[in-house]
Amino acid sequence: MLGSFFAERRRGRGCPRRSSTILAVLLLAWVCACARVEIPHLAASEQPGSQAPGEPWSSFGVAPILDDDPRGEFAYTSPGELPRVTMVGAEGAREFLPLEHTDVAAEVRGHVAQVRLRQRFVNTREHPIEVTYTFPLPENAAVADMRMTIGERVIQSEVATREEAQRRFAEARTQGHTAALLEQERPDVFTQSVTNVPSGAAIEVELGYLQTLTQDGGRYEFVFPMVVGPRFVPPGADALDAERVNPPVVGEGTRSGHDLSLSLVVQAGARIDRWQAPTHRVVGEATAEGFAVRLADAKTLPNRDFVLRWQTTGAAPQASLYLGPVGADGRGYFSLLVEPPALDLDALVGRREMIFVVDRSGSMSGVPLALAKQAMREALGRLRPVDTFDVVGFESGTERLFGTPRPANEHNLVLAERFIDGMRAGGGTMMAGAVDAALAPPVAAGRRRYVFFLTDGYIANEAEIFAATADLVARAEAMGTRARVFAVGIGAAPNHHLLAGLASHGDGLDVGIVNREHPGPAIDRIFGYVDHAVLEDLRVDWGGLEVEALSPAALPDLFASHAVVLVGRYRDPRGREIAPVVRGGRAGGAGSLALPVALRRSDAGDRVLSTLWARARISELVAAGIDGALGRDEVEKKITGLGLEHHLVTAFTSLIAVDRGRVVEGGELERIRQAVDGPEDVDATLAGAQRMAGSRDFTAIVDLAPTQTADAAGIPLAGATGAAYVADACVRRSILSTEFRSGPKMWLTDGLVGPTSWPETARLRIRELEADEGGDPRALRRALRERAGMFEACYVQHDLEGKRRLKLRLRFDARGRLSAVELLDGGTGVEGAQRCLEAVLSSVDWRGVPEGGGAVEVVLELRGGRAKH
Repeated sequence: MLGSFFAERRRGRGCPRRSSTILAVLLLAWVCACARVEIPHLAASEQPGSQAPGEPWSSFGVAPILDDDPRGEFAYTSPGELPRVTMVGAEGAREFLPLEHTDVAAEVRGHVAQVRLRQRFVNTREHPIEVTYTFPLPENAAVADMRMTIGERVIQSEVATREEAQRRFAEARTQGHTAALLEQERPDVFTQSVTNVPSGAAIEVELGYLQTLTQDGGRYEFVFPMVVGPRFVPPGADALDAERVNPPVVGEGTRSGHDLSLSLVVQAGARIDRWQAPTHRVVGEATAEGFAVRLADAKTLPNRDFVLRWQTTGAAPQASLYLGPVGADGRGYFSLLVEPPALDLDALVGRREMIFVVDRSGSMSGVPLALAKQAMREALGRLRPVDTFDVVGFESGTERLFGTPRPANEHNLVLAERFIDGMRAGGGTMMAGAVDAALAPPVAAGRRRYVFFLTDGYIANEAEIFAATADLVARAEAMGTRARVFAVGIGAAPNHHLLAGLASHGDGLDVGIVNREHPGPAIDRIFGYVDHAVLEDLRVDWGGLEVEALSPAALPDLFASHAVVLVGRYRDPRGREIAPVVRGGRAGGAGSLALPVALRRSDAGDRVLSTLWARARISELVAAGIDGALGRDEVEKKITGLGLEHHLVTAFTSLIAVDRGRVVEGGELERIRQAVDGPEDVDATLAGAQRMAGSRDFTAIVDLAPTQTADAAGIPLAGATGAAYVADACVRRSILSTEFRSGPKMWLTDGLVGPTSWPETARLRIRELEADEGGDPRALRRALRERAGMFEACYVQHDLEGKRRLKLRLRFDARGRLSAVELLDGGTGVEGAQRCLEAVLSSVDWRGVPEGGGAVEVVLELRGGRAKH
């Protein structure tokens, strides 16, 4: 009803005074009826099925899956209902973006998925183009194959160091050869570049990857991410690195024109009891060894993760060792799957201290924050009177409900409910302060701390967060206590790399709550893990089998219902009898337990197991670098070696395919960075960068230098309807500018107490500015003033007082880019703020710089006082 009322108002109907009265009454009635946003829940019997008419489900015993909610509690949008973004090319014609379609074909055997991904790029222009596309894959994906198809020609990829692959790609561009380059920006974010796509041609790039699936008491989950969410870039972060994980986002009310189809075959190796796809409409059928599903719409809008879950039943062994074939050197690869035994968990539950950390930054606005609030209410309802707890909210600052954990009695739970209801979304995602608030205080004697992060994870400084988490967890253990971190992903397309890393470095687990399901079952799973690890100090007695290069080197604790996977290499036993056993101590010190291991010969082939082993080793090396156990050079050397040996895409190795069979002609090469659809239910104006454009043509960013293979430039785009904005994901126009200038006051972190109000009197003044010949001082001053709030934020965050003058020399290269910052005077006592100031300067949208490069000297005066609570 409110929606139709606003529609009438937009069309100009109705008397303004009467409309205002009606609106006030409607809003009052709505507030009284809905004191808070609830996440709808469909019981299994209420979930409408999506199978095609006449398909026999009864003999298969498949539970119906979640589809469009007939009660209208969710809005489902068909991509055909939104206009496609068009781009104004050099000839003035309006063209669609190059990425046309992605097809995903997956096959699951047991706990391993093999996936083929095909991306189709089409050039409708009159000249050749180069396309750069940033896209997500699962956080633990081992990407081992790429090939490029042009008509009848198929070009297989080669693996090379990242620098060498970039050199070959640049050489192919110059020589007119079509080439494809695949690079890793994060374990779950990749960049695909394709150069010299001929006019009128279609090129298909096919990728292949492997991954292990999560397994929880016979319940498996397959997730295919479809979009990279906007990552917040905190002051001091590497701006160029952050830029590579932030693709441009199309405007509200439009779509990129890129759609997606997906099919999946599951061979579970056990009886399938039920399956469910909570995020998409699918159709499926039973097979002899499992089931097969596909998206009902072959042109699905790629704006949320695809999630499929299934439950197996049967008497599966508690530990299984899968042995791959033995090579000529007498060695092979193996995978050990350990499932927890059934124990009386209630008798093992210890004294718990529960810290709930809720992300309330701008990207959580709307449905994500409502989902997090509902999840919190579910979690609070599961606390026991003997538990203690606290709630932390964070955005640009950090706020704690109590300051120290309090008993979970009725009074404190009511206070927590009010605190949660009062949360509002806004500001940046400054997670470092939240990690410190949750983990730094000492753990109370006799208790174990469990920290739950409820977040979409939209940050770009993951490594910093991982290092802080690992350090604080290790510090607690050194003091004779225990802390674990559980990551709860919120929304349609969370940052899986952050979630998995938090859990890994925090000795915990990660789970997801998608925006189309009730959070209750996910909270049940979390508390099932928390109630206690079933086996601690796991170790394997290999019973005569010679093993090496184990990953992980130290087995984690075995949680209730959550399986542990160990990979490694083994020597051929040559007919000797082997009898491995998994041993561990019962949680709570209640004796020990031994699990015999069932031996199985793997039919997956040696390359599957060796690839999974290499991917696990790489993850361990990355963690060792973050924790400081290995130096960066050693980590890079070892990862590079593994990538080259196993044909894997890593942070230091890439896949490159070059078609040297012909030279592409037809005009000057145009470079385009593919814009993507924004994540469902995420407001790009609050979550990422924005550029207001009203109903005029708007701009998508082309050549934003997401890798070292592209330069910065821009071309105009036009929408079929007036799009409100384009979130360009470029650091030069990032959320930092809106975060720090969002209102008359800014909220900053003040330890564990809560947000601090920064006095409005704090100001930045540009006292002097001199530029080399060709520079425009007035334009330079304007550019600096646009970042005034960010300079002032650095000043306050690093606890500087009074008036400070800083004299800086800024050097620019021939392309007008900032290349160096020199602190000439006034730097005494501001060392801690210097990196922050340099990061802000690198984010300025510079105008009026000296032509052909040169220097600018500027004197900045920062004035302020003590912040007040």
